[in-house]
Amino acid sequence: MILQPQESSIVKLCLKDTRENISEIFFQPTISSHDIEIHPALHTVKNSCFPTVIRNLGNTTIHFNKGQVFGEATPSFLLKTNENANDKNICGSPNNNTPMCNLITPSEDILKKRKDELSETDFKLEHLTSDKKELLLETLLDRSAAFSKPLKTIGCTDRVIPTFNFRSHNPIKTLPFEIPHAIQGTIKEELNELIEAGLIHRNISQWSSPMVLVKKKQNPTNPHKPASYRMALDLRLLNTILENSTYPLPKIPTLIKEISKYPFFTTIDFCKAYWQILLPEEMQDVLTFTTPFGTFANRRLIFGLKTAASIFQALVDLLIDELKLSGATGIYAYQDDIVIGAHSFQEMHNKIRSVLDILIKYNLTLSPEKCVFFKSTIDYLGFNISHNKIQPITSNILKITSFQPPRTVKQVRRFLGLCGFYRSLIPGFAELTECLTELTRKNVPFQWTPTHQEAFKKLQDVFFTKPFVRLPDWDKPFVLNTDASGQAISDKENTLADFLSRFPVNRTEISNTPQDEQELILPVVGTHCNTINSTSDTSLEISTSTWLKEQADDTQTNEIIQLLKNPSLKDSNNIRGFYIDPTTHILMFKSHRKSQAELIVVPKSLQHKALDICHISHTGLDKTYQIVSNRYYWKGVYIDTKNFVLSCEQCIKDKSFTPKHAPPHLTEYLQDRVIIYQLI
Repeated sequence: MILQPQESSIVKLCLKDTRENISEIFFQPTISSHDIEIHPALHTVKNSCFPTVIRNLGNTTIHFNKGQVFGEATPSFLLKTNENANDKNICGSPNNNTPMCNLITPSEDILKKRKDELSETDFKLEHLTSDKKELLLETLLDRSAAFSKPLKTIGCTDRVIPTFNFRSHNPIKTLPFEIPHAIQGTIKEELNELIEAGLIHRNISQWSSPMVLVKKKQNPTNPHKPASYRMALDLRLLNTILENSTYPLPKIPTLIKEISKYPFFTTIDFCKAYWQILLPEEMQDVLTFTTPFGTFANRRLIFGLKTAASIFQALVDLLIDELKLSGATGIYAYQDDIVIGAHSFQEMHNKIRSVLDILIKYNLTLSPEKCVFFKSTIDYLGFNISHNKIQPITSNILKITSFQPPRTVKQVRRFLGLCGFYRSLIPGFAELTECLTELTRKNVPFQWTPTHQEAFKKLQDVFFTKPFVRLPDWDKPFVLNTDASGQAISDKENTLADFLSRFPVNRTEISNTPQDEQELILPVVGTHCNTINSTSDTSLEISTSTWLKEQADDTQTNEIIQLLKNPSLKDSNNIRGFYIDPTTHILMFKSHRKSQAELIVVPKSLQHKALDICHISHTGLDKTYQIVSNRYYWKGVYIDTKNFVLSCEQCIKDKSFTPKHAPPHLTEYLQDRVIIYQLI
């Protein structure tokens, strides 16, 4: 097996000397290479094999030989469980004798609570017809184990076991922050709730980080309700000694484009996502936090740890890979936000069942009020997505269009950050923001000029029109139409309609009647077109008659021709490889190289012309020589090509000064024009 750099692959691993009754194992990787990433996890075994994901983190190709050992497998029935676990806690209380690799199974009491707390009103299905709503509700309520509302019933899994590497093992210890007296009672209640839910426990450790309070957003429908706070940890010091994770997050533009291929969407959101991943016991000790009411350790992954995002992404990627193996495709995830795409309600219904089943399998739960089912348009990761169409969400458009002219560099950066998130939707974004970006550079004094105001206003105007991208249908054929005419016409919008709706004003031979316009345009868009491989300037072509005449007039080539015409001298070493083409009668040479190319023998008088033809695109020496050596033959061809390229005036000018692209208006001397369009 070969794994390219930065490539992931689902690999089927097989057990050696396995017993037939082993159906579940815990896999622990033992491969030593730092460039290979494999996560330890619990796997279901079928026919002595199980799938897992392997990633090449390095910059070189990795080869795996047949019989390569990747790790060790322990049958699940040999794994010890914690007999002293408190039934009130979902995951129990781990101790030193309990390996953190047993699959966490919710108790019957937890499953009953999840079912009792879930109701039809938790799901937003008013947009569906009665029969579709009834069918979907039945599926959701039957799989109530995949949903949770209070902390006591959220999921807990060890499908991914977090691993952490520290630059230093010297414990970090900090004192607790002060908490206002008015909210101390609220904090105590929340701590007790977390203890009862099994998410934290009292602990004394050499490590400690301070607890901080983050004020939650006020509910606009109830402005008189007392403010509430979210507990978090200040892990800035701990993050300084924690190694970065190499597991990548998906690229948002790529993810959005993939999702928009579907006409219908379902979005599901995890309930307290990070808190559903169990931490190894040694890491629980490191993540001890201090409060005025004592010190506590986290049993679950927490927000604020710099590797937490990568760990959770690894979990959802494993789930999606397992779904793909079962045939469920069109499922995407960025952190805890999962999107399911489908072409019909039945397809969507089947995929929802598959997703809920795998969440139940690994004891992961969703927040029912955050799930949206079977919509034709969704807001996801800052984009409004519909079938083959992507645009910014309305709230971000309002933020940008109502942004006041910046007065500081920080405000300029903030504005550019808001707009830059959507740069893939705005043609020429870099040029449009060039003068604004200049203000953010070091040692550039901030001075807001009319030029900056104009660029600022233009960028806001772009968002007033709600920029969007309509994606092509890749199942339809595309045509690449190249044109080397002396004039070009386009508009600043750079859309195909700008080209099709206008003609060069100085071309009087083209009729302006609507009928003639239709005759000119429709055959281009509506008929099947053959690909044109290349076009050439007829003034640069060498005709057959020219070849014959110049070869006959040249002393050296004519001598070879005469020798070839003499039957008794055909086997002479002096003319080995030369022959006369039976069709054109041109003197040719068959290359002794691997390509066995058939080359035209170029007389002295045509060598400069041949080099002109091969160097018409002003490529470099290597490329030009490659073209020449694949077409022509003469002695000293490399030296002549080198001298020709190095003395080319156009190449010398291009190296000393590279002109900017011409603006998209009427241009008299446009060397090449490329138009790509899709057949309708």
